[in-house]
Parts: sequence; C-alpha cells; structure tokens
Amino acid sequence: MKITPAALKAAMSGDAENFMAAMMPGGIEAQEKRGQIEQSFAETLPVDMGSNRKDFEVLGFVFGKVDGLFIEAKFPKGWRKRPTEHSMWSEIMDDQGRKRGAIFYKAAFYDQRAHAHLTDRFYVIDDYAGDVRTVSVVDACGKVDKKITGLKAPNWNGDRHVAEQLDDKIESARKELTAWLDKTYPQWKSPVAHWND
Repeated sequence: MKITPAALKAAMSGDAENFMAAMMPGGIEAQEKRGQIEQSFAETLPVDMGSNRKDFEVLGFVFGKVDGLFIEAKFPKGWRKRPTEHSMWSEIMDDQGRKRGAIFYKAAFYDQRAHAHLTDRFYVIDDYAGDVRTVSVVDACGKVDKKITGLKAPNWNGDRHVAEQLDDKIESARKELTAWLDKTYPQWKSPVAHWND
C-alpha cells in the first residue's frame, strides 16, 4: 500500500486517526462527507463570505464569535442549510425553499477550507446545444422566461471572420438581455434584491 502525502503528514504529526483516514480507500472522502453533514446542522457560516457579509446581515443573519473557519450565525426564521450530493457543497435555503446561496467546505484534515456566497435571483447564461446557442435569463424563482434562441455557434476552427461575426451576435444577445434586466429589475445584480417581486 502506497503512503500518500496526506498520510505522511498525519504520521509525522502522530495523528493516528487521520493517518488511517488517509490510508483507507475512500477515507478522505468519508471525512469530507462527515464534515459537510456536521456543518449542515451547526448554526454557523464560513468566516470567508467574500463581499457578501453585509448582504447576509441585510437578510437577517446575526453573527457571533469566530471559531476557526466558521462563525456563529443565527439564520433568519425558516432559513437553513441543506447538504448537496457533493461532499464539499451545501446550499443555503430560504423560508420558501429557494436556494439563496452556497457553502463550500473541504473538511479533509490536510487542506481545510470554507467559504460562502449568496446567489442573485437573476443571471444571463449561454446554453449550448450542438451548433445552436440560446442565451437566457435564468430566474431562481422560475417566473421569468426570457431567451433568445436559434443563434448559430461559431466554429473557431473554420473561417475566423465568420466565427467572429457569429460570436458578436451571441454577445449582442447577452447585452440585449442584460439591458432588459437593467430596465425591468434595476437591482438584479444584488443577491438581496427582487426576491419578493
């Protein structure tokens, strides 16, 4: 059996439990899943919230003391954390069951990291289906269905000029939908805005 760098680190520090986790097939993954589940029941959020800390507070989160990677967090009434199938990601759900943010937590002993962010209600995406593109407004509330379909995808291995023209049309569609959001939902780039419209 090969000793991994993580197992060697645990062995050198006399950490038998983490040495066994690192040596056992699937041991690190099980450690990460256990960390995800434990954190989903804890009244905490990662300390690293990027630029969203003030937005969390606007939504009603109240923060307490810091403990390593996490900070005590009283959630707004009805809000909760929900683990995903991926052992490093959980979702932040609001009182209506909508995904309002995400938490990343890598619980592996040799590389622990955590961060959280809030999700905007709206964003613009490109959907690829073979040679055709659709540019759409995605609405986390499922009420807005705005899209531009039938855009030909550029072939960057062919005529470069034609590819650039097609790419310009796709970019124009993105700008059109962004302008529509700017007019219809002026604060759409804020994770605290328009959720109750």
